[in-house]
Amino acid sequence: MHTDGSVTVDNLLMPPGVVLKEWYSRTNYQIRMIEPDLPLLKRGCDYQIQVYAETFPEDRLVVRLIFYNGQDTVVGTVVVEKEEDTFTVPAGTMYYTMQLIQSGFTHLEFEAITLQEIEESE
Repeated sequence: MHTDGSVTVDNLLMPPGVVLKEWYSRTNYQIRMIEPDLPLLKRGCDYQIQVYAETFPEDRLVVRLIFYNGQDTVVGTVVVEKEEDTFTVPAGTMYYTMQLIQSGFTHLEFEAITLQEIEESE
């Protein structure tokens, strides 16, 4: 981890599919003693996700968003395999998680991920 908050990962032995980091929009503070990492999203709204990272070989990083309802049942999943993408928050979503997943890289330079609501033009 660097002083600017970016992260470098070098690993020739890590298999694809490993979750490198997971962020949460809802946590149980009494149990985990951590606050939520993610912003609240509006159900049915469109969002843009931007991944600021470089891998070698190129394009070997996946971001997965998993949306849950109030009964902790998955109501939708979004898989992002490129630097920028858009998605719609599924109806019934109460909270979500975001996972950074190894997808076959040997070197990773990770800076940030941003989520931004897409405003409808009138």
